[in-house]
Amino acid sequence: MPSSPTTYSTNWDIDRTGKNPRERVERLLARHPYLALRRISCDFSDGLVTLRGCLPSYFLKQMAQTAIAEADGVERIDNRIEVVAAERS
Repeated sequence: MPSSPTTYSTNWDIDRTGKNPRERVERLLARHPYLALRRISCDFSDGLVTLRGCLPSYFLKQMAQTAIAEADGVERIDNRIEVVAAERS
């Protein structure tokens, strides 16, 4: 009997709902597979999420915004993440 193929879960963001919108957003960033996003802070007020922190690329800045965009309670995103290139030695 052939073995079934191995499947991998990509549902790191499966819980986009919950009681507290700020906690939902923080949880999405904390569980994101791009580890750098776990250092981003956020403020939440009346549907507006403000993201703050530093990341090494515009791609990761966009990924942070994309990760939280569909969370319940998020109506607008103010992405204030700074892109700072890593220093080379």
